[in-house]
Amino acid sequence: MRKITTGLLVLCHALFIPTRAQQSELWGVSPVFGNEDAGYIYKSDGNGENLEIVHLFEGGEMGSMPIWGLTQGADEKIYGGTSAGGAFDGGVLFAIDQSSYNYEVLHHFSGGIPLGTMTLGSNGKLYGFISGGMDVLFEFDPTSSEYTELHEFEKATGRLTFGDNRLVEVSDNVYYGFTEYGGVADRGVIFKYNIEAAIYEVVFEFDGSEELGRSPTSLAMNSEGQLYGVTSWLDGRIFQFDIATNTYSTIFRLTDTQGINAGILLASDGNYYGTTGTGGTEGHGSLYRFNTGTGSQETLHSFLEFSGPHIPDAPVLASANGKLYGNTRYVSYGNAGITIFEYDMDTETFGVISQLSGGLAAYPLVEMQLPCKEDNETLEKVACGSYTFDGNEQTQSGEYIGSFTNQLGCDSLVTLNLTILSETDCITQVATITPDISVFPNPSTDGMVRFLGLETTTEYSLFNATGQLIQTGVIQQNEQIKLPQSHGFYFAHIITPKGVKKVKILTYTNQ
Repeated sequence: MRKITTGLLVLCHALFIPTRAQQSELWGVSPVFGNEDAGYIYKSDGNGENLEIVHLFEGGEMGSMPIWGLTQGADEKIYGGTSAGGAFDGGVLFAIDQSSYNYEVLHHFSGGIPLGTMTLGSNGKLYGFISGGMDVLFEFDPTSSEYTELHEFEKATGRLTFGDNRLVEVSDNVYYGFTEYGGVADRGVIFKYNIEAAIYEVVFEFDGSEELGRSPTSLAMNSEGQLYGVTSWLDGRIFQFDIATNTYSTIFRLTDTQGINAGILLASDGNYYGTTGTGGTEGHGSLYRFNTGTGSQETLHSFLEFSGPHIPDAPVLASANGKLYGNTRYVSYGNAGITIFEYDMDTETFGVISQLSGGLAAYPLVEMQLPCKEDNETLEKVACGSYTFDGNEQTQSGEYIGSFTNQLGCDSLVTLNLTILSETDCITQVATITPDISVFPNPSTDGMVRFLGLETTTEYSLFNATGQLIQTGVIQQNEQIKLPQSHGFYFAHIITPKGVKKVKILTYTNQ
């Protein structure tokens, strides 16, 4: 419970808008260099800082060598897989509590090792792949702990390899995915799977040609409901797939991107971002962008071998703070580790944020939203005339309770202790605590004035000589406002974060 008091601040006909900074964390996994029974789960805050290890794998039946990305469940747990350990030494499916870090093994794989990043379906179940003795699409229900193999792949209709395969849910029970190999030309396919009907369908086959490319490494959905991805072989291709017409089109053929080993991201600025494991000016990979505005490919950063991060294995992610984050691995002179880097799309700057030692692979970072917690507040407000709270305009003093949804989608109860002042009282009781704000010209000869010294866009209220509220609005530095009449005097109340500034304005007309 938090209590917020406004002190001497008097609000004139104000509106309460609840705000919260969106809270998230970045999570990832890595095996450990030189120890085949080890590995760890790590996390940072939403800005890639305060990096820490939250779980060390023990090996044996508890699993070892974590692999690929993690998935946030609907139950405040995070799910993932290992490529070794377990009862059958085929890896395990595990869960870790996001708050307590309690770790538990949920399933022991026996027919192959988990592959790619699991997808949380709208039905609350997890969907993923195993590859090895056989390639399988599986379903896991966290509620019942029931594991079900849904489909076994065959070479003619798709063959999995060591990639970050994951499903995309396009509607209830309908998912799309890809394989790097298989199909008639053995160059990979895009497939559709209906969970309820248990129907697997190949909707597109790559043939390795100059036009279509081969071996996709990612699949995602854009804001228009179409799928997009990138192929990996030599000069990759950014492609789009229309699920309504089963139409494939190449958006751009990338050049100088040897070793595309990860997916691609369509970011909020409308451009595509990706990484390579080789190439770049130093030969150790790059962060690149396809600029849709100019139709050109741009290398944003070339990774180095022994200074700074190098060799990215995974795609970048778009964080809630508007920046891109990714990770890299390094192995040199018996040392190994992983780093988290940041790319600011607005300033076009690259930076290394944090580093952990011992890591051997930079599997995908995943942004996890913090679970909802009780978030109640008590506000003390003094307002002139009225105050809008929870959608209702209140004109009487008293206690009011409102329910709001913050940016995390969590419910927040706010108790408002409200004191309403009359318009006359407002004129006499408002504290003048921001003397740096002034009005120009004052007096005014044409009824037009500007407010000087404002730091941000600011609300104002205008009263006449009898204390009657006659005008309200929002202004910014040097913006002109028109007074209601061209002669007389007024009181302007300018609301700032520090308090309310009261300014007397005189206006007359030259004869």
